[in-house]
Amino acid sequence: MHAQQIDLAAIPDYLFEGYYWYSNAQKPEVIQNEKIDKNKFTSLPFVVEGNFYAKAEKVSIQVTFINGNYLVTRFNFSELDPKLGHMQIYAGHDLKGKNFQVLEAWSEVEDPYLENMKTLQPAWSAFAGFTDKYNPL
Repeated sequence: MHAQQIDLAAIPDYLFEGYYWYSNAQKPEVIQNEKIDKNKFTSLPFVVEGNFYAKAEKVSIQVTFINGNYLVTRFNFSELDPKLGHMQIYAGHDLKGKNFQVLEAWSEVEDPYLENMKTLQPAWSAFAGFTDKYNPL
């Protein structure tokens, strides 16, 4: 499986690039080549979202704060079928001049409003690190 829910304590001690975005902050706190500090995931202020990528291990960690709890998802890119997704680059917002890469996957579903013709819907997306490149949509 490409994604799995894990506990905060199960976040691996890899070297990541990514960011923590706190509930009381105007911009995210960016990290480069650092371990994820699990002590930063407090109740107040809380990390609204965090995205991290360990390039050497090809692992992405996504953290969101929902209803008072942290939801942590681990994506292992090395287990993914390359045909399942594509890399998209988005402009960064206050990310120290960096843009961010996201691996996105779509799935076919039958749409009842279109006589059950197959349409694409987003299946999942995972942070894949920073880049200096940018490809506008």
